[in-house]
Amino acid sequence: SKTIDNAFYMAVQVLPIMGGLAAVMLFVAWMLSKWQVSRLIRPVNELNLEHPLENEVYEELRPLLESIDRQNKEKDAVANMRKEFSANVSHELKTPLTSISGYAEIMKNGLVKPEDIVVFSERIYNEASRLITLVEDIIKLSRLDEGKVEMEKEEVDLYELTREICSRLSPQASSRNVHIEVTGEPVVYRGIRQILDE
Repeated sequence: SKTIDNAFYMAVQVLPIMGGLAAVMLFVAWMLSKWQVSRLIRPVNELNLEHPLENEVYEELRPLLESIDRQNKEKDAVANMRKEFSANVSHELKTPLTSISGYAEIMKNGLVKPEDIVVFSERIYNEASRLITLVEDIIKLSRLDEGKVEMEKEEVDLYELTREICSRLSPQASSRNVHIEVTGEPVVYRGIRQILDE
């Protein structure tokens, strides 16, 4: 047997070696955990979010990647809709402006008989009203996401509506040597007049 003094003395001598071994083990454990974590995280860090389904990752991430892919497709669809909307709005605004410009130019050059001035003025007024309606439509569309826009249906005579549209487009058609003629009979449809007109 040893005395307590000898055991205490031996423990004091072994303590620095044990401390050194503990420090080395902690360092090795830290390095191993860092390496393991970086190996596990690397596929996540290297994700291609533009084409998420083309990544090879853990099966647990598949639902997340599918959701990201869906959102990307929705984002692309919205971008395409905006492009189409811009093109359509430009066309829709150009049509009444061209009519207004044409009628005003004819009146300015004095090519209108005095008795026809009222008719031409009325057409200019109608086209200006249509422009205002189109601008209001654009404002309504910007509010559609809020779900506050409601469009009311009404009885619309499709024959009469078609005649109005042909009358409105006749200056542009005649400038391109196109003849427009409407034949038929009144047909009443319950719908949104403005959308049917467009």
